[in-house]
Amino acid sequence: MLTCDNHISEDFECTFLHRYASQPVPEVPKGVELAGSASSSLQVIETGAVHTLDRIREVANATLEQSAASTSIAQRVNQIAQMVESTANTMRTTADTAKQLERVALGLKGQISRFHI
Repeated sequence: MLTCDNHISEDFECTFLHRYASQPVPEVPKGVELAGSASSSLQVIETGAVHTLDRIREVANATLEQSAASTSIAQRVNQIAQMVESTANTMRTTADTAKQLERVALGLKGQISRFHI
């Protein structure tokens, strides 16, 4: 039988202990079972969350790699565009020079045509 340390029998806690401590509490085993089930469920959830976090990190890393690759491609495309523009300018200059040479050639042809051998 339980005794109270303070030896005051009118004390509520002491009365409660004497009255209910010796009686079986059917809810306790069920509570322990439910707590164990909840613990197992939480472990499954934690494992799933860790797995999901790993996948999220993998996706984030892949996204960073793709972003870096896209930036590199954009830089290369920009370089190609600059080379195309430079080539177009060179071609215009070459075409202008060819027209000038044609005019000079026509002028020389006109001057040479005056001479008869």
